[in-house]
Amino acid sequence: MARLHAIVRSLPSVETLGCTTVICSDKTGTLTTNMMSVSKVCVVGSVLQGPVTFEYNISGTTFAPEGLVFDDAGMQPCAHRFAMILYCNIILISGTMKRLGESTEVALRVLVEKVGLPGFDSMPSALNMLTKHERASYCNRYWEHQFKKISVLEFSRDRKMMSVLCCRKQQGIMFCKGAPESIISRCTHILCNDDGSSILLSADIRNELEARFQSFAAEETLRCLALALKRMDSSQQMLSHEDESNLTFIGLVGMLDPPREEVKNAMLSCMKAGIRVIVVTGDNKSTAESLCRKIGAFSHLNDFDGYSYSASEFEALSPLQRTLALQRMVLFTRVEPCHKKTLVESLQNQNEVVAMTGDGVNDAPALKKADIGIAMGSGTAVAKSASDMVLGDDNFASIVAVQLLWVNLVTDGLPATAIGFNRQDSNIMIAKPRKVNEAVVSGWLFFRYLVVGAYIGVATIAGFIWWFVYSNTGPKLPYNELVLFDTCSIRETAYPCSIFTDRHPSTVSMTVLVVVEMFNALNNLSENQSLLVIPPWSNPWLVGSIALTMLLHIMILYIKPLSILFSVVPLSWAEWKVVLYFSFPVILIDEILKFFSRRPRGRMFNFRLRKADLLPKRGHSK
Repeated sequence: MARLHAIVRSLPSVETLGCTTVICSDKTGTLTTNMMSVSKVCVVGSVLQGPVTFEYNISGTTFAPEGLVFDDAGMQPCAHRFAMILYCNIILISGTMKRLGESTEVALRVLVEKVGLPGFDSMPSALNMLTKHERASYCNRYWEHQFKKISVLEFSRDRKMMSVLCCRKQQGIMFCKGAPESIISRCTHILCNDDGSSILLSADIRNELEARFQSFAAEETLRCLALALKRMDSSQQMLSHEDESNLTFIGLVGMLDPPREEVKNAMLSCMKAGIRVIVVTGDNKSTAESLCRKIGAFSHLNDFDGYSYSASEFEALSPLQRTLALQRMVLFTRVEPCHKKTLVESLQNQNEVVAMTGDGVNDAPALKKADIGIAMGSGTAVAKSASDMVLGDDNFASIVAVQLLWVNLVTDGLPATAIGFNRQDSNIMIAKPRKVNEAVVSGWLFFRYLVVGAYIGVATIAGFIWWFVYSNTGPKLPYNELVLFDTCSIRETAYPCSIFTDRHPSTVSMTVLVVVEMFNALNNLSENQSLLVIPPWSNPWLVGSIALTMLLHIMILYIKPLSILFSVVPLSWAEWKVVLYFSFPVILIDEILKFFSRRPRGRMFNFRLRKADLLPKRGHSK
């Protein structure tokens, strides 16, 4: 599992993940690459008709200071005021163009490098003459020498902003950055891009800025920050929250954080397995909804009404409304650590088995409270110590890989161990020796595995379909209706869409998988000999392990707390008979294949498949 980037710190957590019904996944760095880059900048300029907004595109998507600001002539006057970004950042860019800190902060510092410096406007090649190490933070270091940092008011989730007090030429200036809705609400003036003048922030411009921000977030999936400043008394040495008012708006910055390519398939795999994924993020609601659409896993939703909630919207609901919201929720935005813990507790109260991802110190309570806590490999030591599993590559797709581990443990673990006690075949000494470099599985044996494996897959799926189409306890849907299950909510049907959340079909399918694997374990008593020659009781350990596995499976079906935990339901005798009908043929199929293996023609066919490895090449014999 470590090779799959899933580091299991607590082995029992693998079992828990196998019965998980809800995964609460962080967005940034888990569903996205966390390789942020500024791609849009919005500023305000003055024209004859009054102030208007201007938008600029920034090229380049890496941490290297390489990229262009489209329409440089309009950008430059305001660009040098963007130096305030530096004083809200406390990280550096290494000479190898790798980030040493938060990706948001690095993206802003890279923007400073792309904009350049006063005096370099007419000779941009001058910066390119620097070495890679010197160029990485050259412009940032220039602004560091221009300003003296005096005090920092750290970011807090209730304010959704941070401020830095600086001094230059005996003039105090407070620079601010934060969520657009938080910054804009505190602004009373705007800084004009073209002449540097400060004018009153009118209601029309405020509405236009908010519309531009919504466009960045909803249409282009950009993570947005607003920038502002305020002139301060040169004698002031400390900042307070009261200082963060009457600000002068500078501009909007839109940062692109591309989604991981493998996330869509991983999410679809979870949904097919009956696992609901809730995206949990501190980002703006519009940005998060746009990302979910881009991922494609939520494309079946026409809109997110009733499926997407911000933390404030969720807290405003009544207890009954919260219960209903939790049953449909796929997106939870503007979330603080306390909201994560509340979300986990609320889902657990609805008998859900919850997996929670997190990376910060404040995420530790939620990770501890969840049935399985999953920390990011790049997260804090506190988050990792509070977790049951660590994703080494911070990748959501790694969660699916661990669920496969549980399936293998349940269906194959005990029988596979007991097969080690098989007696040797009576004709073992008659078989031709294998070449030393021959693959363990090749030729005829590989073909047998392929046939048996294909049947197991078909039988498992057939059990699922049977319940919907033929079972007396099922809806008896036509097959063409069943294959359109994912569009049920957006078209008129003669049946309720809730039938697709019934646990009977998945229970039948899961039971077929378990039972067919038990029968297949009997096939493995011998590679070529029939069960009539080497009967099951020749290996009592195998019989015992099969019995124990079936006992455990029956327990989770019929003991109510376990059935709730594993999201299964008891099966009727009629359903058990169908399970046996689908499962037992695997023995007949392998018996036929073994029969051909024992026949001379079968052995000749097997030999032909292997002769390229066993026989010397022509022209090389002595």
